[in-house]
Amino acid sequence: EEGIGIEAQWDALLKAAALLSHNYVIFVNRVGFEDGLGFWGGSRVVTPMGSIEYKMGLFEAEGLSVELNHHLQKLGRYIAKIF
Repeated sequence: EEGIGIEAQWDALLKAAALLSHNYVIFVNRVGFEDGLGFWGGSRVVTPMGSIEYKMGLFEAEGLSVELNHHLQKLGRYIAKIF
């Protein structure tokens, strides 16, 4: 399995938040060390349907600009009403 353990835990939380709220979830994480704490990066955008649309690298400082598809929010709300 590729990645780090904490990444899988965050993915589960972010996907659950997106599915429950029917909204995009944008996770921004620092990279590097500060006061003895390590930050692993891996920032990502999770769609209202719970899939990862954009994902930044681990332990790499990067920048990214994204445009969100607001039609997915409406679709997520519609599907939630069906179930």
